[in-house]
Amino acid sequence: MGEGKWSIKQIAGHLYDTEEVWSKRIKQAISNDHTPFQSYDPEMYVKERAYERFNVQEIKALIKRLKERRSKTLHLLENDTWEQSGLHPEEGVMTVQILAETIALHELHHLDQIKAIMSMSESSA
Repeated sequence: MGEGKWSIKQIAGHLYDTEEVWSKRIKQAISNDHTPFQSYDPEMYVKERAYERFNVQEIKALIKRLKERRSKTLHLLENDTWEQSGLHPEEGVMTVQILAETIALHELHHLDQIKAIMSMSESSA
């Protein structure tokens, strides 16, 4: 990948990291209105967890864990907790609804990146 660009493996790992962090934030917001969220550095997570070294089976297992966590998070959203909120270090007060929307939009952005990487590699093959 180009300088500063993530590979598909790294993007998959980043999506897992995001699900991990933001699902915890949703749980916090539901259980304790206006709780401050822990800050995290996505670049550091991707680097420390070395997703680039993962083989195909490890990436598949990571995606499976992401889906399992997502399912549990979606179950939490079945309750009427949309207005519960937490305190994001940079964004300020964020409701559960905004947290859920942010995760969804973030994921769409990265899925588009994966599609672009795949189409570039297909056209250069």
